[in-house]
Amino acid sequence: MADELAGLRILVVEDNDILATALADCLEGAGAEVLPPCPSVASALAALDRAGRIDAAVLDVRLDHETSEPIAAKAREDGIAVLLMSGFDEGALPASLQGLPLCTKPFDIKALVGALRCLPRSHATATGNAASS
Repeated sequence: MADELAGLRILVVEDNDILATALADCLEGAGAEVLPPCPSVASALAALDRAGRIDAAVLDVRLDHETSEPIAAKAREDGIAVLLMSGFDEGALPASLQGLPLCTKPFDIKALVGALRCLPRSHATATGNAASS
């Protein structure tokens, strides 16, 4: 599993510090470059604006007293693949997030890595080749 996500830059948005760190460590262990995790909508939107190339965003749906809807909208507008994480099933998601790939919490890291590998790539593929849009 060490190279499954090699070449991908991933933004993690999670408001639980312990889970954010564990998730980043697992994704780095799978070969991804993980940006510093963001705990809020404001920090994630700022990261999207300044980080340069991002291939995928892994978003916790519920962030303290807000949702990741604006982050998902901006990421998708920028051509970044989005993977949601939630303790709720898809039917409980806000309407704007329904239909996006979802990993339910607690998640299995192999399932999460597999889901990330299956996301459409607009910036790069897992092998580093340019992908067509």
